Amino acid sequence: MKKQVVFSLLLMILIGACAKEQIVYNENPFVKTRKDLIVNTITTSNTVVNLHDSVVLRLVAQGDGLQYLWSANLGTLETNDSVAVFRSGVTGNAEISCRVVDQYQHEIIKSTQITVTTDLLFTGIAATDTLVPLNYPIAITAYATGDDIVFDWSANEDLMQINGANAVFTATSPGQYTIDCKVTDKLGNTESRQLVLTATDLPIFKSLVANPDVVVKGLFSDLIATAYGDGLSYQWRCTPDANILGEGPQVKFSICHSDRFKVTCTITDKSGNRTFKEVFIQVIEGDEN
Repeated sequence: MKKQVVFSLLLMILIGACAKEQIVYNENPFVKTRKDLIVNTITTSNTVVNLHDSVVLRLVAQGDGLQYLWSANLGTLETNDSVAVFRSGVTGNAEISCRVVDQYQHEIIKSTQITVTTDLLFTGIAATDTLVPLNYPIAITAYATGDDIVFDWSANEDLMQINGANAVFTATSPGQYTIDCKVTDKLGNTESRQLVLTATDLPIFKSLVANPDVVVKGLFSDLIATAYGDGLSYQWRCTPDANILGEGPQVKFSICHSDRFKVTCTITDKSGNRTFKEVFIQVIEGDEN
C-alpha cells in the first residue's frame, strides 16, 4: 500500500513538473520555434519583352535560413536573394525557376515563363489621373517596346509637351479630352492606343492620410492632404479639440490625453469651390499596444 502511495505521489510530481516545463516553454519568448517553409508564386514586372529589355522577378517566401537558387533556360539572371533581373539577347520562351531551400534541407521550386520577342509591343497608355483639374499638368506615359520605336502623340487640342514615351497634358477648359499615341518601329509596324481624360473646374481631393492613425498621447501624427485645383487653400479642424500644427497640405496632430479624434480638412480653390475629407486618429496611453 505504501509503495502505491509513493508511486502515485511521484507520478503526480512528475506530471506537474512536465506541465510546468511545457508552460514555461510555450511562454518563453526566447524559445526559438521552427518555421515551416512557405513559398508563394513568382511575380514579374512583365511577361512579354523585347530583346535586351529587363524584367524584375520577385519571390516571397517564409522559413529558416532560406537560400534562393535561380535558373533560366535562356538569357541572363542577376540575382539578389528573393529578387532577380532577367535579360535576353535571343528570342524565345524563357523558363525561369527558383529553388528555395531552408536550413533543414526542405525545398520548394517555383517557375514562371517570359516571352522574348522582336515584335512591336504597345501595352497601353497611363496617366497619373484620368479626372484632372484645369490648368494642372498631368503626366502621361506610353508603354511600348520594339526596335527603334518612334512615338507620335496627338490630342484634340494642342495642350501637350512631348518627350518620347512621356507627355505632359494640361486642360484649359472643362470636358473630355482624347489622347492618341501611335508607335512605329523600324520595319514600319504601327500600333495605336487612346486615353480619355476628363477635366473639371472643381477642386479634386484625392486623399487624406494620418500617419500613424494610432498614436501615443503627447506624440505626433502627420496629416497629409493630396488635392488638385487652382489656388487651393486648406482649413483644418479637429473634433474633439486637439493641436494642429502647421498649415497647407501637410500638418501635425498632437494631444496629451487619450481619445478618438476626427480631423477634417476642407480645401477651397480661388473661385470659392470647396470640398472636404475626414480621417480618424486614435490616441492611446503609453502602455497600450
